[in-house]
Amino acid sequence: GLYSKDRGMKEHAERQAVNTVIQGTAADAMKKGMLLFAERWKLSEIDGRLIATVHDELLLEVRANDFAITKAKQVVKQAMIDGVVFYVKGVPVH
Repeated sequence: GLYSKDRGMKEHAERQAVNTVIQGTAADAMKKGMLLFAERWKLSEIDGRLIATVHDELLLEVRANDFAITKAKQVVKQAMIDGVVFYVKGVPVH
């Protein structure tokens, strides 16, 4: 553990402690992004639908025209960016 006299075990516990916070924040940001996406998708009037979510991915079905595809990409990207910014202030996200 963190207070182990074994250097390798102590360093492993330190890495695990840091990683837990990072992974938890990433999961929360993804969930927030998905909630924002759902709200914005309803307002967008894009001819398409959300098919599934798998871990950190959204699978969408969108009518095959340039406008719908471009608009769908914008809605998804901005919702995910805003989800991250909600939790991680002061860090540029693109």
